[in-house]
Amino acid sequence: MSLENKIKLNFSIEVFLISFALIIPMIGYLNSLLRGFVTSWSLIILCIIYLGLFKRRLLVQKKGKFKKDFLFLLIFVLVVFINFLLVDLNSKSQQYFLTFFFFIVLYFLDVLFEQDIRKKTTVIYLIFIALGIQAVISIPYILNADFMLIRNLSSGQLSDELAKEAIKNGVGTNALYTSLASLSLFGLIFQKYIQNVFARGILLMSISVMIFTIFISTFFASILMFIVGFILLLFLTFKNFLNLKNILIGVFIFFISNFIFEDYLTETRLLDPVTKKVENFIEQGSDVTGRGKLANVSLETFYDNPFFGIGVPDWRSYDKVGEHMPWIDFLANFGFIGLLPLILFLFFRIKYRFNNCSIKDPLNAICLVGVCIFILSNFISPMITTPITYISLIFIYTSSTFKRKTK
Repeated sequence: MSLENKIKLNFSIEVFLISFALIIPMIGYLNSLLRGFVTSWSLIILCIIYLGLFKRRLLVQKKGKFKKDFLFLLIFVLVVFINFLLVDLNSKSQQYFLTFFFFIVLYFLDVLFEQDIRKKTTVIYLIFIALGIQAVISIPYILNADFMLIRNLSSGQLSDELAKEAIKNGVGTNALYTSLASLSLFGLIFQKYIQNVFARGILLMSISVMIFTIFISTFFASILMFIVGFILLLFLTFKNFLNLKNILIGVFIFFISNFIFEDYLTETRLLDPVTKKVENFIEQGSDVTGRGKLANVSLETFYDNPFFGIGVPDWRSYDKVGEHMPWIDFLANFGFIGLLPLILFLFFRIKYRFNNCSIKDPLNAICLVGVCIFILSNFISPMITTPITYISLIFIYTSSTFKRKTK
């Protein structure tokens, strides 16, 4: 089926299995309740067995789809595993290995569903619905809680009981809301290709509440990434959006947003952290978050261990690694030689996706925006190890499923 036509959703057994497997690590409460990777991988294995036994569809039939980027991914995962096993055996290095091993799993899934646009679209649709439900649950809880709740959850300052309650009510850390910045923008383009009008309406409602949670999250970086992504999308697809319908929708969204801001949000303190950060940046004109100092710590460690790094020390080892800018932190962790395979994996993955395609096409453009926000956000927070971010990167933004080639 071509993307030139509207896509009819396909709710098959394998679609539900894979959707749930990907949703579990994305939703904080499900992740803690269902033991994250363990349940996800179990469902994926079950799906592969089902396809092999009942549908006669095996990954070996797709061997031509494994490209050079996959080789570099395997090498980097091996680097992470060696660091975990031989250099520094701790909970963080174990988490890194499991995370990057999941990159391999996602690569397999993308190969498996790459040509089946209906099933791939349905999986993504169900992910959006799950994230939308989480957002709906979280909004009243956030609005009625202390305005510093999300920030305290992200920094680990909440008690275990309060943290569990917040996560149960759909509240996430800065990683969630920064991830939603690009994913919600993708959804705005993606919904146009779904055939069923009712399904599109449900998807748009999910996207709307996701965007709302970005703005009440109190995180300046999350809001900034959304705004930057939106401006970049408009720049890349200016001619496509310059029509009466989109202008009217834009005016409507502007007035609704202004009404919510003026009549409600200004009466709360949710935007205090954002406005204060902007004011401090204007006054000081420099780093007001302390991330620069943390990055310098990682650089100093890298300078002392430039080739192979020091491995992955345990959480909050701020005297060794800053833990806030992966592109710099990973130099300290793995050194130049260890990090190179990851850089090459990302380079070839992005090259294969956007080579010989028109960036003016809305789907190509929004996927490029997703990649750009991924790169930028990792200069702010460790987004590369956030499930919702790397699942989106591999399974959506850099997948050839949505590639629109130059005619």
